[in-house]
Amino acid sequence: MGQVRRFVKGFSKIAKPLIKLTKKGVDFNWSDECQKLFNELKRILVKNPILAHPDFNKEFILITDALADGLGAILSQKNEEDKEVVIAYTSKSTNNNEKNYPITDLKCLAIIWVVRHFYKFLINNKFKIITDHAALKSLMRDKEPKGRRA
Repeated sequence: MGQVRRFVKGFSKIAKPLIKLTKKGVDFNWSDECQKLFNELKRILVKNPILAHPDFNKEFILITDALADGLGAILSQKNEEDKEVVIAYTSKSTNNNEKNYPITDLKCLAIIWVVRHFYKFLINNKFKIITDHAALKSLMRDKEPKGRRA
């Protein structure tokens, strides 16, 4: 299932019960809910717009978000018509420790994680990050960050 993750917005949230079935020590029980979610993933994959190829001569755009349950992001660029087109989606569930982070730390974690995730696209290229959390702007002015934010 990991191969389709980048094609489905919110993949980790949709597929979470299915992913749990693949964990070591978990009994495999294909429930009606699993079938419903599997069908939903297939429907999304069939109807989703085709992803654009990256243009390494153009600026990349990273849109990030974070909730206690997971992190998500969209990698996009502007096309020739100045319309934003999606290159890839990514998401991941948070672990038990991350679920307890304050929201500012989670939003910061999302940015760090997604920059690392899309490193091969972003290295030596201009990119901008879009987030819905205004408090992160203050981190840019913090000359001596502490703890996880350092």
